[in-house]
Amino acid sequence: MKVMVQRMKEKFDKYWKESGLLMVIAALLDPRNKMMHIEYVFEKLYGLEEVETKLQYIRAELHNLYDDYVAMGTNGGNSNIG
Repeated sequence: MKVMVQRMKEKFDKYWKESGLLMVIAALLDPRNKMMHIEYVFEKLYGLEEVETKLQYIRAELHNLYDDYVAMGTNGGNSNIG
C-alpha cells in the first residue's frame, strides 16, 4: 500500500509541476476565487521558503497576460493568434 501511495504522490507532483500555472490562471479568472486563495494553497504546498518566489512568478505571468489582452484591444481587436 505504501508503494502505491508513493507512486500516486509522484504522479501528482509531476502533474502539478507541469500544469500548475494553467490551473492557477484558470482559478484566478474565475470571479469566485481570489489571489489570497492561491497564496494560502501555495503556502501549504511549498512552505514559506518557496512560496514568495512562486507567487512572484504567478503575478508576473498574470501581468503579462493582462498586457497581451490590452495590446489586442489597442490593435482594433485584430489578433495574430489563430
